Amino acid sequence: MRQPVEATIDGEQYTFHQLPAKRSLKLLTRLMRIAGPTIGAALDGVKSGRMDIKAVMESEIDFSSIVTALCDRLDENEVEAIVDELLSQVLHAGQGEISKQFDAHFAGRLPHLFKVLTKALKVEYSDFLAGMPDLSAIAAKAGTTPARSI
Repeated sequence: MRQPVEATIDGEQYTFHQLPAKRSLKLLTRLMRIAGPTIGAALDGVKSGRMDIKAVMESEIDFSSIVTALCDRLDENEVEAIVDELLSQVLHAGQGEISKQFDAHFAGRLPHLFKVLTKALKVEYSDFLAGMPDLSAIAAKAGTTPARSI
């Protein structure tokens, strides 16, 4: 398990701990169902030759768009379950477990909530793509030839 990550968001100190592996995998599965269409569109660009798969794999992940997708594509219960899971390992300096005072802490501060959620996603999954194998060979075997960089 990685070390906790401390971050100051809007002047408030938070400590982000990693979820246990099984819970993280389940959450990742839920998130991939949401982000899947976006990832699929990027891979379509690779298949058509418009994008290089290495460039796609090395690109910066826009975690804020994932949070936005959560709000756009899910019902209220799913959003609440995902938010609860993401914040279950987050501590606030002076207040302890943020999930236990969620309503009081974030009341009237939704932009702050989204910043905290974005950081929680980054802490949990920032190394997800970094640990994946080079997909160029896999794409070639599947009939997809990555475009060459110009």
